[in-house]
Amino acid sequence: MNLALFDLSDVSARTARLREVTGILNKHDLLPTSRANPDTLPERLHAALLEVGPTGVKLGQFLAQRPDLVSPEVVSQLGSLHADVPPEPSAVSRRTFEEETGQTIDTAFASFWPEPIASGSVGQVFHARLHDGRAVVVKIRREGALESCRVDLLVLRDVARMAGAFGMDEGMGASDIAQRFSEAVLAELDFRQEAAHLRWFHDFFEDDDRVEIPEVVDALSTEAVLTMTRLEGVPIADEPRIEMMDVDRGELASRGVDLVLQMIRAGRFHADPHPGNLLLYEDGRVGLVDFGMVGHLSPEARRHLMRGVSAFLDNDARRCAKALRRVCKSHKDVDTASLERDLQVLLDRYGAMDLADLPVQDVLLDSVAVLREHGLELGGDNALLLRCLLLLDGTARRIDADVNLVEAISRSQATGMPDGLADLLPPLLESGAGSAARSVFGSVDALLDVPEDVGGLLEVVRDGRLAVKVSLEGLDGAVHRLTWATVSAALLLGGCVLLAAEVAPVVLGISLFGLFLLLTGSVSSIALLVSIALHHLGRKSR
Repeated sequence: MNLALFDLSDVSARTARLREVTGILNKHDLLPTSRANPDTLPERLHAALLEVGPTGVKLGQFLAQRPDLVSPEVVSQLGSLHADVPPEPSAVSRRTFEEETGQTIDTAFASFWPEPIASGSVGQVFHARLHDGRAVVVKIRREGALESCRVDLLVLRDVARMAGAFGMDEGMGASDIAQRFSEAVLAELDFRQEAAHLRWFHDFFEDDDRVEIPEVVDALSTEAVLTMTRLEGVPIADEPRIEMMDVDRGELASRGVDLVLQMIRAGRFHADPHPGNLLLYEDGRVGLVDFGMVGHLSPEARRHLMRGVSAFLDNDARRCAKALRRVCKSHKDVDTASLERDLQVLLDRYGAMDLADLPVQDVLLDSVAVLREHGLELGGDNALLLRCLLLLDGTARRIDADVNLVEAISRSQATGMPDGLADLLPPLLESGAGSAARSVFGSVDALLDVPEDVGGLLEVVRDGRLAVKVSLEGLDGAVHRLTWATVSAALLLGGCVLLAAEVAPVVLGISLFGLFLLLTGSVSSIALLVSIALHHLGRKSR
């Protein structure tokens, strides 16, 4: 769904709602003319969003997940927002199901429990059983939820424009935030997106008998109804029942961490791994539920994030700054030298600690504080990754206080490279040479930045826009030959990376772009050797 589709909604309703929301903002001293104490902003914002209603609560929850946009005080205050939404009458939910699927509840299910097991502002969840005996959960969108959000989202866009016009957004790009929030809400209202996520993860873990993912029942799923198989595991949040299970808590925590890191390496991850969404089976399997919030990371984003982790572990502020600039949006001119100084202070604060003692949440939150100070904002999916890591650390430590997320990330950082290099690097890391491996990655990173950045080079190659032109003219100088050698090395290394990663298009298991880069680098290297030989012969003849 697209917010632009709602521009023709009832103008009078939109005007009335804007007047109502403006009145609420004025009541809580949140308008430009307010002279209220800035220190009370978190409390006033909390009260106003709660009064706005379900959409306001969702906006507060959205901002609470974005410590790169708002202060820690606002994050803390908004994190407690919860909409008190009474359950929708069961008859209304049944009517929605039947209108959406074209089937009656009695026809579709052998059994259907009328009382919802969960109720929110968007939908309600019910237990049911199919005629083939499978236990399922049925998520049904609330009647009128889409229509009410149409007006609220347009009003939010109007308010964001007002904030920008009055300079209230402090350069954050309020309209941009409103747009991204609108997209998130609209995605939540369209259950087809969650169904698509479920299918992807179900296929991804199909051959992994340690993981359980719900399966979508397509015949009973639409835009407003999502029916999926019910996982019978015990939620990790259910501490008493978990205590009664005969499981190794350390192994369970490590498995959960590795599971999420495996998703991140694949470029698509569950962004809400809190204890209620992770289930445990008696045989040690782990189940994942609620795929309404999923992040996507491109190969470029994963590469830059891996570089950032490597730079952090090597206490290299310059490389950290460069990696952050790559994954962040900038709302103002960034003083790179100042950013590097602030990052160095951060690295010095935590660099002396053992990995086992490193406070992950403090490191992440202090890092985003530096970003916010320099006008840098994490992109949407990178912000979801931040949320994912914060929740993952808290959940893992709840299972086993000794689990170490940083060590797990350090072990897996090499496999954060394109798939294919992963198989080459674990033996090195397991041999105790993790620090040496990171040094190698640092050196490779520096090499790939010559003459500019291999990320751009590989992107150009994948887009089919690479044109290599080697000219021997003027390369008789030592500097020119050194530059030529560096470019040749970058081409060779880039080719190896693409071949190992099997970047498409692939024929007989060989990346054609990788092969092209490797051959180009080889030709360039041979030409360089010929040039050097001719140069020396010329000197001898003189």
